[in-house]
Amino acid sequence: MNWTTLQLQVDATGAAHAATSQAVEQLARRAVQDAVSRHLGRVPVTADVTVASLLVDPGLGDALSARTSRWVVREVTYFSSGRVDLRAELSVQDALKPYTLQIARADEDAGGHRYSGLLVDARGTSATPAFAPRIVDGEGRSLYAGELHQTVAVRTAPFVYVTDPAHPAAVRVGDAPLIVTVTRAAGSELTVSAGDAALLADAAGFLGSGRVVVVLDD
Repeated sequence: MNWTTLQLQVDATGAAHAATSQAVEQLARRAVQDAVSRHLGRVPVTADVTVASLLVDPGLGDALSARTSRWVVREVTYFSSGRVDLRAELSVQDALKPYTLQIARADEDAGGHRYSGLLVDARGTSATPAFAPRIVDGEGRSLYAGELHQTVAVRTAPFVYVTDPAHPAAVRVGDAPLIVTVTRAAGSELTVSAGDAALLADAAGFLGSGRVVVVLDD
């Protein structure tokens, strides 16, 4: 799982015992689908929910299942032995769009804020990535858990992750981000100081815009 691009990457092989290279490639494609289904289920959505949990949810399961086959092949390698190797990717942002829309909130005017985005520095903690981590105050009250504005939720993910604030992917926070520091983490539940919590509460209007980046250790 690439948490910067939000792509699930899988490799699969078609054995050479089929009659034609096309048949071998089809076997490899079936192996890709099996691998995607297996590994996607393990992807953490929140601190205590995985994709596997959502796939059996009565309200989301069918919509999510229909998206698990939307992977694309990025590389095909044919061997003289007849073996075929595939490298494929599935956009987790696209796969989890039904969930993102389910937790979305009504659009609101985010104008007037001096911040262009949110940079969450979780380096030096035990933080681990999830599709929608929860930023909380010292009392455990949720400040932001990926609730995008509805018009934003159809095209982006709530968070992306980098290991360096200078990473090109961090440009999504803009030129004047609010920077908060995680004081402790329990997996993907990220606690910030009282001062940072107050800043987040005051600037809550822009959080649904999807311009949030979390910095993790290598």
